[in-house]
Amino acid sequence: MTFRCGPALGALVMGWASEFMGLRWPLAIGAALALTLCLRLWLRRDGIAQAAETAAAL
Repeated sequence: MTFRCGPALGALVMGWASEFMGLRWPLAIGAALALTLCLRLWLRRDGIAQAAETAAAL
């Protein structure tokens, strides 16, 4: 359900924030959040892969 609701909810939040701040700041904040999440997942990729292999072995 997160994959279906997330983009729609994000679009509503970006539109609402754009009404007050213009389009630049909400886009910049969204890009910073996305890059932060990507970096965090990239740094944890070995642990994620190991957990996936352990789950597949069960």
